[in-house]
This record gives sequence, structure tokens and C-alpha cells, in this order.
Amino acid sequence: LAHTKISTIKFLLPIYRDCIRFFSANPIPSNQINDLIDFIRYKHLNDKNYNLKGRTVSSLEYGMKLWHKELRDAKAITGVFQGLEYPNWDFGPWKVNQIKTGKELVAEGSAMHHCVASYAQLVKGGCIGIFSMIHEEYGIKKRHLTIEVSKEGRVKQIRGFGNRLPKNNELQILYKWSDEIGVKISS
Repeated sequence: LAHTKISTIKFLLPIYRDCIRFFSANPIPSNQINDLIDFIRYKHLNDKNYNLKGRTVSSLEYGMKLWHKELRDAKAITGVFQGLEYPNWDFGPWKVNQIKTGKELVAEGSAMHHCVASYAQLVKGGCIGIFSMIHEEYGIKKRHLTIEVSKEGRVKQIRGFGNRLPKNNELQILYKWSDEIGVKISS
């Protein structure tokens, strides 16, 4: 749990204490915990009475899948974001571009089958920047990774299609990108 988002939450509301107990009793990989924390945070923000009583890992994962579908179907995220002060980056066929509109954010989440659109308020507020790693060759673009960077310049989260973790070849490009633009990737 020390390697999950729970460790970065400054104010331990009862829901997050429940999360600690829940995930201690139901151990799963930290990347799955982080994904479920995003879902639990969303549910709690929209319903202060939301809790984990009677829930299982399977029921949370099912709820998260429904939430991801809602996000893919969402068209209400609009606007232009200032973004963080990092440039778009090219390295041959590889590109890492910062997402700076609601439309792009929804498109990224929809194409990658994950919940990045739920970060719209954090992006609008300048707390984080979202970047998309794309491989483009012979006019064919393929999204590979979605990258969350804090305003302090730390990579907080990296996800591929369906929340998969990065592959080795993607990590090599990611490290080159981070070295060249000056963001830090933690272990």
C-alpha cells in the first residue's frame, strides 16, 4: 500500500481509512489498487455516503468498468487547458504530445480504454498535465501510452491500452523523453 496513491493522500478521510483496511484484507497488485482508488475517489466525490461495506474486489472492478464506459461516452468535458510548461516532443516516429483540450482528453480515454477523462478538473486546475505517447509511421498513428505528470515535474502514472503497464520498448522512449524535457520518473 505504501507504493499506491493511498500513500499520497494528505487528509485521510474515513473512506481512505476504509480503503487501507479493504486492500490490506484483499491484496492485489498496486497498479490495480491505484485504478480502483480513482474509481472510489470519483464515487465518494459524487456521494459522500459511498463506502466499501459489503464490496468485493470483483464488485469494485465491475463498477469501475461501468464508470470507464460512462467516461468513454462522455461528451461534456470541454474547454482548453493551459497545460504544464513542457513542449511536445518528437523522436523519429515517436511523439509525446500534451493534451490541452477536453475533446482530446475524452478521445484519449476512449481510444485507450481507461479513465483519464476523470482527471479533467485536475488538468484544468493546472495540478497535472496529461501526455499521449504516439508512434506514427507511414501516416498511421498508434497510441501507446498516456502519461500523467504533476506540476512539480514528476511522472505519477503511465498507462497503456486498458490500463496495462508500459512495455520495455515504450519505457526506453519514455526515459529518453523524460531526460530531454526534464521530468522525473520514479521507480
